[in-house]
Amino acid sequence: IGDLTSKMQHDLQSLKNLSIMDLAQVCKKLFTMGWSVIFMLQLSPRLVVILLILMIPRVGLMWVGKDYVRTLQRSMGKMRSENNSIATEAFMNIRTVKAFSTEKKEFHKFSRKLEEIAEKDASLARKDLMHTMANNLLKTLMFAVIALQGAYLVLDVKQFTPFQLSKFIAYTREFSMAILTIEGNVKKIFTSLVY
Repeated sequence: IGDLTSKMQHDLQSLKNLSIMDLAQVCKKLFTMGWSVIFMLQLSPRLVVILLILMIPRVGLMWVGKDYVRTLQRSMGKMRSENNSIATEAFMNIRTVKAFSTEKKEFHKFSRKLEEIAEKDASLARKDLMHTMANNLLKTLMFAVIALQGAYLVLDVKQFTPFQLSKFIAYTREFSMAILTIEGNVKKIFTSLVY
């Protein structure tokens, strides 16, 4: 019963998470990515190729992070189910528990499982922080490379004006923000569908 109740609660929470996912926002951001790339191609196809190459590690990081988070969430779901089972069975058999004076034993079983869940939660939070930091580092590196390459095109090759470079960087920012929104929604989907 405890296991089924836990799964039911998780499924309801998953449905809530998926309903929060704004499909209109995702479509809007996909459109933003499309027009950003078109305008950037008009300014400098060379910089667009560099930008797309620099996006590969970010997409890879998102893909690897998705698998890890899903595995960890599945493990946590199983532990929560076990914990819920312990509590539910103890409450359903309260007379038996009291008759044999096993309240402390049940309490310790429940506490140990809670500690395991807390450790997993902390591990998930640490991994999420590391993933976010790595993503931010890659994003900063991407902007730095684009700015340096753009400066080279402006100063040495004279293929670019400073105004065109600032426009390109603005489009790059729009493109990056769109990726960030889509990534957040994809993460929400994969962390919801763990059972």
